[in-house]
Amino acid sequence: MGADVERGPEMPEGIEELRSMADLFQPTLRTAEDLAEAFVREAINRGVFRPGDRLPQDSIANILGISRIPVRAGMRQLQAEGLLTIHPHRGATVRVLRPEDIKEIYDLRTLVECDLIEKVMPHITPERLAELRKLAAELDESPPSSGAIMQRIPFYEHLYSLANQNRALRLVSRLHSEVGGYLVLQSVVEEPFSSHSGLLDCLEKGDVEGARSWLRKHLAKVSEQLQVVVRDMQQKSEL
Repeated sequence: MGADVERGPEMPEGIEELRSMADLFQPTLRTAEDLAEAFVREAINRGVFRPGDRLPQDSIANILGISRIPVRAGMRQLQAEGLLTIHPHRGATVRVLRPEDIKEIYDLRTLVECDLIEKVMPHITPERLAELRKLAAELDESPPSSGAIMQRIPFYEHLYSLANQNRALRLVSRLHSEVGGYLVLQSVVEEPFSSHSGLLDCLEKGDVEGARSWLRKHLAKVSEQLQVVVRDMQQKSEL
């Protein structure tokens, strides 16, 4: 795992991070195609591959110690999820979203997540609330960075898993993946809420409407900020 690859013209600036990432994946636990898919998705979510970047298939295959065939197959799955665009004879690039795409994604997230938060409420116990407060404290204390952005994922996954709605949870995960690379860019933008304690206070009191209201405002603010980021990227690309 993690073959020694010479930096070529296609190699991303984050090649060392890609190499270290490769060591985190266990190829014995998944097929080569699943490995490639998970690896590329993680690289996009971490911002190693950014919107519009061309993906070096040969380099990815060498880093993972697999052939190009499963890499291409994994990329096709990521294309179906909306993360990549595959161009005939040109390879794959990380999908570039428009401001209206961001708005649509967050409108859908708001619908699904506000429903999930209502279904979570009956399953909140003092023990579960304590676990959530610990995760939220770690999240709120982290300075803005790509790593801090990634810490949001286990917090919300843990919270929404209490609803026992697996299909809705998978949908939220997929919608989150579509904007993962942009959330890393959001680290340069002011965080809309400095603390998640407001949401957890609502859960502790059994205040469904308060929790839904907090979530709607939070997602709306993130959506607005990401739309600004995307619009700025578009304008720079047109210069």
